[in-house]
Amino acid sequence: MTDLVRARRENMRWLLLNALNNARPLGAMDTLLLTVVQAIYPWCIYDDRSRSKF
Repeated sequence: MTDLVRARRENMRWLLLNALNNARPLGAMDTLLLTVVQAIYPWCIYDDRSRSKF
């Protein structure tokens, strides 16, 4: 099971790196990156409550 989780995490990492590379030199906002990941993994959501408040 952990191999599947690791493979999914690595795939997400490559998707995001490719999206950031294609968005150069302007960069990409987090909403664009979330859309890229959601195209492959639709259950991914952005939950602002999960961020720690400092």
